[in-house]
Amino acid sequence: MADHEVSKASSVMETLCNQAGDNFLFCIHCLEKTGHEDMNELGSDTISCAQRSVSIARKSLQDLAKNSSGVLRDAAEYCLPRLDEAASDFKTALSYWKYLHKKETLEYVNYGGDDYYKCTWRLPNNETSPELNRQLNCIRGRYEVILSVIKSIPV
Repeated sequence: MADHEVSKASSVMETLCNQAGDNFLFCIHCLEKTGHEDMNELGSDTISCAQRSVSIARKSLQDLAKNSSGVLRDAAEYCLPRLDEAASDFKTALSYWKYLHKKETLEYVNYGGDDYYKCTWRLPNNETSPELNRQLNCIRGRYEVILSVIKSIPV
């Protein structure tokens, strides 16, 4: 594969994985902002969008793992299971969030403006929800690893 093809492929891979990560976190952000106990239409659409973006990223990684060679294939093979783990973490975090939301009133706190990576939830007694935030940090961490691997591909 020529250098420009490797560069283009790694750029596409980075964009898709970044989009998948952002969509997961944006999904939870939207759900919290809309008071979605019944998983309203916006919440359902946002979840569907997040799941679609992961499917697209996964297909792209599978194609690269199958049809490319060298460092690009290695990166795709390395990132695939991490993408799956992040998707699984997202389902766990969303389920746990729903469970907490039924029990407690959660306050969503975003410290970074539009940066969904800088957010947390607080319980009514002003304590953070350590388990939910741990799960969200897990998702963030997996995407950071995926993106750092993709960005390290020499082009």
